Amino acid sequence: MKVSISLKSAVALAALMMIGAFSAAPTNSSAAETEADVSNLIVHRPNLVVADLDRSFKIYRDILGFKVGVVIPLKPGSYMYDVYGIDPEAKLRISFLSAGKQFGALAFTEVKGAELPKIANAPYMASVIIEVKDGLLDMVEKLKAEGLQVGQARDLDMPTRTDVAFTDYDGHRVIIFQLKEKASK
Repeated sequence: MKVSISLKSAVALAALMMIGAFSAAPTNSSAAETEADVSNLIVHRPNLVVADLDRSFKIYRDILGFKVGVVIPLKPGSYMYDVYGIDPEAKLRISFLSAGKQFGALAFTEVKGAELPKIANAPYMASVIIEVKDGLLDMVEKLKAEGLQVGQARDLDMPTRTDVAFTDYDGHRVIIFQLKEKASK
């Protein structure tokens, strides 16, 4: 039997491995659950709500290397107000960032004119996981120079890599990693 896996599925599998899904104790899943057809599922991108797009671009564009594709002001009454429970008096802009050939790998919704809640420190409720091909340690130094909370680099297995977690200006937890065979400055 020939098995093929899409790039998106491979990325999702790698993400599961990163958070230790395979190190957990086995569950009593039925065969039907483990063989379920999920071919109708496609994860497109995380969308982070931020207070200031330009400030966020300092991290995601200038340090991590994403390319800003578009910045679009949203009309009052846009469905994004309902999606995120944002005060209708606030002004919103949305931006899509690309990674390599992947347009819209990450999105931001900027909120001006309404106070955003402060995201508490640990335990963090979610994270964005980003693979960097090269320059992880240089990125870490630049993140520290921005005054961000940056964790220690950790060497991990499955796959062999170096992980570093940091918290961005708006309190979003981000994990950047570089595969070990490519770990260099």
